[in-house]
Amino acid sequence: MKRLGIILVVLLALVGSLFLGAEPLQINEIFIPGTVSYRIFWELRFPRFLVALVTGGTLALLGGSYQAVFLNPLVEPYILGVSNAVVLGVAIGELFFGVAMDSYGASITGFGLAAVVILSIWFLYQRTGGYGLHRVVLFGMGFQFLLSSLLFFAISYHSQVVGGGNTLRWLFGQIPWISLDRALLLVAICLPFIAAALWFARSLDALSLGDPVCFTMGIDPKKTRALWLLLSSLLVAIIVRFTGAIGFVGLVVPHVTQIIFKPSNHRSLLAISFLLGSLFIVFADVVSRVLIPPYEFPIGILTALIGGPVFLLVLWRKQ
Repeated sequence: MKRLGIILVVLLALVGSLFLGAEPLQINEIFIPGTVSYRIFWELRFPRFLVALVTGGTLALLGGSYQAVFLNPLVEPYILGVSNAVVLGVAIGELFFGVAMDSYGASITGFGLAAVVILSIWFLYQRTGGYGLHRVVLFGMGFQFLLSSLLFFAISYHSQVVGGGNTLRWLFGQIPWISLDRALLLVAICLPFIAAALWFARSLDALSLGDPVCFTMGIDPKKTRALWLLLSSLLVAIIVRFTGAIGFVGLVVPHVTQIIFKPSNHRSLLAISFLLGSLFIVFADVVSRVLIPPYEFPIGILTALIGGPVFLLVLWRKQ
């Protein structure tokens, strides 16, 4: 009953966030086409809300699954370097080839470099026989450092030779102002994966107990991990292409879920993490818009500033 009450509060908070912003809304006008409130609500806030909702929830869900797949409580969705590959590819397109960040050209450069990273990790995983998980994590971290260095080098060079770029929001993440069609596209991409993750939860239960348990349950841990790594890496690349690299969510939200709710299985863990991750990003996005209007701050900075103290407080109270 307590869990249901908390979930209802989360859902109400999500809906309420739609009415928060620098520009006040007239509630009686949001369903009247042509009014200012209607345009603000349906053309600006609602699409952005959908992106924040699905991004936060999916990153938190991925974080919970990664911690089971890698048997490591400190991994998160960006651990394999895919996010930095997308950001670097997009930045190269913008900084050196004049490609607009929201264009298909930037998508090609971003996904192209991400594909190189994903395939490299895939081949390494196959080479280790599917059991060298620590090597895969270290390999991904190596990619993160290498790609980060290349990214900062490119930004430094370009800023001195040409002058600024728009890369900052991709480094720290930002929920974009986009059309409803594009927001619904992201939702349509993520929903089947979210459903698959909840269906996959039984396999995560087995993986978290070790490979011998997987075999006794009729689950091949090597094939299961390989499939999950491939699908989840592709999804991370897609999310980063929309929002940039929003850190902290996938690492911390699953831990907060475990500490507060103590879910008995991964299906519950992933479902609750999705709700809390959605609420967290939606709330951080509202703060980024209303803190010092009309300026906006990269949401990745706010997730760390808001979530860090909350996480430390939860850990402290549960000792």
